[in-house]
Amino acid sequence: MMKKAIFTNEETFKNGAMDELSILQTAGFSLVIVSNQSGLDEGLFNEMDPDLDLSESWMIGDTLDDIEAGSRAGCHTILINSGQETNWRITANCIPDFVVTNLQDAARLILASEQQAVITERKYVT
Repeated sequence: MMKKAIFTNEETFKNGAMDELSILQTAGFSLVIVSNQSGLDEGLFNEMDPDLDLSESWMIGDTLDDIEAGSRAGCHTILINSGQETNWRITANCIPDFVVTNLQDAARLILASEQQAVITERKYVT
């Protein structure tokens, strides 16, 4: 069975973000930290799980580069508009699916979307 994931960067862990990420993990999401740090080039981290369903996964980021990465991977995208983005160059891959002001709102949005998907999938035949 393919797994869904939450992709985010290390900045997301600031300001008590672990609570929201734990809620998403409890809801069945794998958590994947995306980083451009040198440890990745040196092979110090694990490779991505090949069983992830990117179409059911979410990229949460605070820059349009994060959104572009998620969009190119086929994920749903959420931009946390926290003032980190200073270069508002809009291209087709940089338009987020949603914009929120904090991770708490991003988590609520994802959980609400999951709930809506469950409701939509329930079809009754009479």
